[in-house]
Amino acid sequence: MTVSALSDEQAAAARAEARHAMIIAPPGCGKTEVLAHRADHLIQFLGPNQRILALTFTNRAKANLQERLRNVLGYARMRRYVTVRNFHGHATEVVLAHGRTIGLDLDSVLLPKTSTLRKALEATGEDWDTRSAAESMLGEVKRVPLSDDEVLSALAGKSREPGADLARRVEDGRQVANQLHYDDLLRHAQRLLRIPAVGHLYRCHFGAVLVDEFQDLSLQQLDIARLSCAERQTYAGDPLQGIFSWAGAAPEEVEREIRASCGGA
Repeated sequence: MTVSALSDEQAAAARAEARHAMIIAPPGCGKTEVLAHRADHLIQFLGPNQRILALTFTNRAKANLQERLRNVLGYARMRRYVTVRNFHGHATEVVLAHGRTIGLDLDSVLLPKTSTLRKALEATGEDWDTRSAAESMLGEVKRVPLSDDEVLSALAGKSREPGADLARRVEDGRQVANQLHYDDLLRHAQRLLRIPAVGHLYRCHFGAVLVDEFQDLSLQQLDIARLSCAERQTYAGDPLQGIFSWAGAAPEEVEREIRASCGGA
């Protein structure tokens, strides 16, 4: 699809001159297509050796965005100018590149796989309600940039809440095994990107960031996106279509933050 094939409204969004932009549209209205054309527009503003970081949530969404970008940019331009990652993939790269800065043992670290945390909880033999409460507690505690010691302290402070003992035992076991869960990747990436020297490297490397389905962002993920690129930020989504509230998505708070950065009320 060329820019001329877009509607007037879509073309205006794709070529908006504002440094930060928020694109809101319901499903089926071509948000991902607009993001691909937005990337085409933003390439001209990149500095030498800079790239665009495109962030999604799932591997399926990542593949879809890659396909749209290839169609709009062509394979060679997409490879040269755009890095497409889901949030956990981006966080993994940050952690593996700089984790030693915060004391992580990268020589023996175990990266998460599907259901790594769930399996650790199930191995304890606790009932489903206790496991669910512990999983929620771990997710809540790790949605802020705490160190491992601070995570254990935060769990200790919740000792009277359901699932707290199990959460502490699972976290103790994770740390002893040097196993990362998906929440740990995001937590450590956020910690690392908040270190001025580390964050500066990424903000120099990425001259623009595109975020698909912003309504599913947690405040932590929004922080990671912003810390990775401060120059030009574009967020596309539909506040009425959030599906990740169980995983810490904060659609109202995130929308307020994005509107404020885009100059809206």
